[in-house]
Amino acid sequence: MSGLQVKYSKEVAKELTKIPVVLPGAPVEVGQIIHFPFGRRGIWPFRKPAPRGAFSVITTLENLKIKPQIGPPDEDGDPYVFSSRKSVKVVADFGAQGTITGGVTSNGSLNVSFEAEGAVYFAAVDCKTTKITNLDQIQIDLSKYANQITWNETFLVTSVTVAGKALIMQSSTKSAKLDLVGDIKGLVTGSGADISANTQIGVKTFKESSFFKPWSDNVTVFFEVSRFTKKTFGYQPDIKTSRMSPFDTIEINQIAGELVNSENDKYILEPVSAMEILDDEDFNDLV
Repeated sequence: MSGLQVKYSKEVAKELTKIPVVLPGAPVEVGQIIHFPFGRRGIWPFRKPAPRGAFSVITTLENLKIKPQIGPPDEDGDPYVFSSRKSVKVVADFGAQGTITGGVTSNGSLNVSFEAEGAVYFAAVDCKTTKITNLDQIQIDLSKYANQITWNETFLVTSVTVAGKALIMQSSTKSAKLDLVGDIKGLVTGSGADISANTQIGVKTFKESSFFKPWSDNVTVFFEVSRFTKKTFGYQPDIKTSRMSPFDTIEINQIAGELVNSENDKYILEPVSAMEILDDEDFNDLV
């Protein structure tokens, strides 16, 4: 399951350059300090945690007696509708008419076929983002906790985006299916048709999903995170490298400085890009 969750994070990052909430709708709030147990990427000894896959909450700014200032929600007028490249086929039929379960009037049907494990169909509309506005002060206030939390394994949630309505599915096999009915014009990927939280959508059938979020209200879909990371290292090891060592002195000092805490360490809050979710080979899909 963790592999599919990381795959979902990658798909959203590649298509939208955003960090997705896994699983969509999971409770998350600005000011939480979180850990991604399956997020590591890179090669040893430089493997670094990345904000991908499921997460767990370690603590909050409130628990640390730090007061974040939270601005009013920013409304994002554009809907987010996409499907995984080369692995999802979307076929629309605008001729279907009738009424389905829940009183939804059918003005068409949408058939989504998933041809790869972990492929994604994603639709989120009427999104609103809440964010922390006093990060400079938060950075100062966190300095007193520099050696009390394992910062190189955790992230501070600085913004959360909630969709007024969202419909999201990830396949668990190469033969997953999703059939929708209703006012489906805006759900056709790449169509640019209008869609809002008032759009009537019904689910006819679905199968072989790793997760499925039907046309649901108030779904957490994205967040932004920052690292509280060491800018300068107070600890310097008394080590000299030989010609046979695979690392030079600068690299050893960097590794030691990251692993060993010192009262002289200096930290900064550093925004994390969604591109950190991707492994090197994933960038080939962006070309």
